[in-house]
Amino acid sequence: MDTRRNGPTGTRLHSMDTQKGTAILALVFLHCAVYNFAGLSSVDLENPPFFVAVIGVMVLWGGLFAVMSGLVNTYRFDLRREDPPSWNPRRRLFLVGLSLILLHLVYSALTSPPALDFETGNHDYALIPHLIRYGTLELSPRRLVEGTALLMLGPNLMLLALFLPFLARRKRVVLASSLLALAFMATGLLRFPLFPVFEALVSEGRYAAAFLLSPFVGNPYPVLPYAAFGFAGAAFGFSMARTGRPPQLAWATGAALLVLGVAGVMHFPTNLYGVDYFWYAKVFLELGVFVLITWTVLRVAGAGRPTRHILQRMGRMSLTVYLLQIPLSELLAAGLTALFPGWNDTVGAAVIFGVGNAAMWMGIAALWSRAGYRFTVEHLWVTVFRGSTKLEEVRG
Repeated sequence: MDTRRNGPTGTRLHSMDTQKGTAILALVFLHCAVYNFAGLSSVDLENPPFFVAVIGVMVLWGGLFAVMSGLVNTYRFDLRREDPPSWNPRRRLFLVGLSLILLHLVYSALTSPPALDFETGNHDYALIPHLIRYGTLELSPRRLVEGTALLMLGPNLMLLALFLPFLARRKRVVLASSLLALAFMATGLLRFPLFPVFEALVSEGRYAAAFLLSPFVGNPYPVLPYAAFGFAGAAFGFSMARTGRPPQLAWATGAALLVLGVAGVMHFPTNLYGVDYFWYAKVFLELGVFVLITWTVLRVAGAGRPTRHILQRMGRMSLTVYLLQIPLSELLAAGLTALFPGWNDTVGAAVIFGVGNAAMWMGIAALWSRAGYRFTVEHLWVTVFRGSTKLEEVRG
């Protein structure tokens, strides 16, 4: 069967660009709404209002990017496995993963969202947001050991580099990838005893040791168990490369994970900050939702085609949006505060602010795409990592 029957010849899944664009818009909305709500510090995270609990569950979209990353990298790896390029794909995945870890350090230091301390009310800001809010350059070393989606995606790609050649030789490769994903989900239980060790290292100022442990157990996306999201994506990637369709029973797996997650979230005491069974159930819920979303998109759109649709344009420059969303929202919030003090005292105002930021980034993406995405992080990426498909077949 022609594995590319639903799209043009190539190694890019354009439908994933559309999904990625939708995800980055949702992330911009949630980040800008949540972090600019003036009443956030007064929320009791151990017993939050229902609406706040729903937002708290929704705000962590990094797992969806892990599913998509595992999917597109596996798809590309498998299609080129029989006709390998001049560069080593395993080495490339490893180097890209390492680059994302280094980019995490830059992002954490310069432009990342604030690290909220609800016990003391003292929130740590990256250098640029702190400069915008308070007019000074300050940075806590703790920011560099706090996790981000980049610190999860980097090690995930390294794990893919390690396991993909083994998985690709399996006759039932989708099943093998799915079982490996479930195995990594089980490793989430290891976070329970390890997270207090990480917290102790941070409180003692032993940041180098804490940084080594952070990708595996730190907030918000520890590899234990978020590596499962990457290998769930790998199952999709192998299936798309070999049959042109998503795995037939992926919807059932996603539904089962969703049911387990919802049951756990409703059974265990709500706690949006701690590491407990509520957190663990939430991870099951996230993976179930993201598997169902991805299965639906691939089932309906297949590989897709390059278009001028704004969501696909957003997906093409999603990393740039991710890195710059917070400074831009801080500038807008500072302007609103100067003109209308107390503008963000209500949830409704914060929601409108989030929607406005998402709409603004859609306009920026539309204009930037007409210039061929020059000077975006993605443009630099394809220069450094030859063979990348990030901007393949761009239609400005």
